[in-house]
Amino acid sequence: AAKPPKTWSDLKTAWNAYRVETAKPDVDENRAKNDYDEAREIFVQIVTSWSKKLSDGVSFLTLPLTMILACWNLKLGRGDRRVAWRVAAFLFFVVLLRTQLEYGLTLTMFRSSLQLSAGVAFKFAVYYLALEPILRKFWPGCLTAWSRAMTGRWQDPSLGHALLVGAAMSMVVPLIHAVLIGPSTEFNPLALSGNTALLTFILRFIQFVANWGAYVLIVLVIIRFAVKRDWVAMLITPLLLTLFWHINYALEPSLFLIVLAAYYGTLMLLLLRLGVVAVFSFLFCHHLLLRVPIADGLGPDLTPTVVATLIILSLAGYGFYASIGGREQLIAKLAN
Repeated sequence: AAKPPKTWSDLKTAWNAYRVETAKPDVDENRAKNDYDEAREIFVQIVTSWSKKLSDGVSFLTLPLTMILACWNLKLGRGDRRVAWRVAAFLFFVVLLRTQLEYGLTLTMFRSSLQLSAGVAFKFAVYYLALEPILRKFWPGCLTAWSRAMTGRWQDPSLGHALLVGAAMSMVVPLIHAVLIGPSTEFNPLALSGNTALLTFILRFIQFVANWGAYVLIVLVIIRFAVKRDWVAMLITPLLLTLFWHINYALEPSLFLIVLAAYYGTLMLLLLRLGVVAVFSFLFCHHLLLRVPIADGLGPDLTPTVVATLIILSLAGYGFYASIGGREQLIAKLAN
């Protein structure tokens, strides 16, 4: 549902929007442009159809299941509670800061922000306690870099390698999309609405990546329990997710099917070879490339492009720094 604007306005307007690849808009573009030019916007929000919001449906269906798994793991003494609460606390403050920046610092909104942040933190604590023991049992290698990070070994080569490869692989799918279909048009206009809105967009984006990564892992675990074979689950999961999104959006059969297959295939490959750190690095950089518009000249629209580029380069640069063993090895390699 649409959220209320942050300040008073005398007019509310809505337009139906369509993917340019799948349908043509049935609104008068000139009339919409004239109406827009005569007004001064104070608040813009994109509201998608409830039937295509996978996160809401998956949360409703998977949260009870993951709660049962989490309680079962705790009863058996499995699961790292300390790391689970760290993850929950991090996302609590991310959501709290994002909602305060987005909706203002009023007492009512602060109370609502606390409730929302606590709900998100609880959900991810449950997800972690449910998924971590299962992933460690079936695919122990996928948590190696993650465990090093959670124990404070930030310069461990396996962690750096996962971050670097994940960031590098994030370029693959956008390139395939650009070659087969053209440049992506899925950018978020919130990134162009000022510095505060850009920070809000990045914080919202962190929450989105955490959500989406958790949902993919939940689907993988459910399929693993169903088929009882690791390699079969790794094969079926990307195929199932590809077909779901292809049917859900009624996309062009051949071209988008290739792009979606490349996307989910890359996810499973990174999870199998390098673990969850590489998956989240890939998801963050990949969707940042898609959601931030690329400016074609100097001006205020250049700021989001510069910020997104610096974030990706910083992540890849730190990954390279850690993958070669830290400062001493970097100095030695530069000297040679």
